[in-house]
Parts: sequence; C-alpha cells; structure tokens
Amino acid sequence: MATIDVKKYNKGIIDHYEKTSNGKPVNEIISLRKENSKTFDNQDGSNTLIASTGLVHYKENYQDSKEQWKDIDTTQVDKGDHFLVEKSPVIVKIYKDKVGYEITARRTGHKFIVELMG
Repeated sequence: MATIDVKKYNKGIIDHYEKTSNGKPVNEIISLRKENSKTFDNQDGSNTLIASTGLVHYKENYQDSKEQWKDIDTTQVDKGDHFLVEKSPVIVKIYKDKVGYEITARRTGHKFIVELMG
C-alpha cells in the first residue's frame, strides 16, 4: 500500500498558493480550466492539477463550447429591491421586500421560486 506524507503534500499546495497575489494563482493556465478543476504552470515544465468534488467554475452560456470557464463568485450585489448572485452556475435573486428567493439554473434555464405567503 502506498502512503502519502500529508504534511509534505499540504505544504506543497500552501507554498504554491503563497506565491500568489490576492489569493489567486498568478500562473493558472486558464485554457485548461474545467468545471471542477484548475491547472497551474509550475514554471519547471510540469503542471499541477487541483480538482474539487464541487464546482469551481461556471459559464454564462453552457451551450457555447468556445466560452471559457469563469471563477465562481458568490458575492451578493445590491440591485435595489433585491440582492443578486450571478457569477455562479445558478443565478440567485433574494428579495428584500418579502421572504423568498428565486434560483435559475444557467445550464438548463429551470427556475425555482420560494416565497412565504401570509
């Protein structure tokens, strides 16, 4: 059975990220992005793939095969009568004047609305 030196492995990942600004890798290979992974140029002829079981990227139009994957950003933007999270695989609209929210899936266009009636 193979074993992994977890401390050494984690230190390598941390060291890689410490060479960055604003917490984002300066040497990510954007063209190699996938929905759940990022690839980095190690500047020594090798690359590092960091994969997630969850999503880390989204597309505004999933039907466009030429569109590059974008970083997910769950920042809520104040739009007056609601807050909006739109830099993600789902668009989330959170109402201010009533208890409820609306979620739209970018990939399928399906919409889910929850509103407390009373």
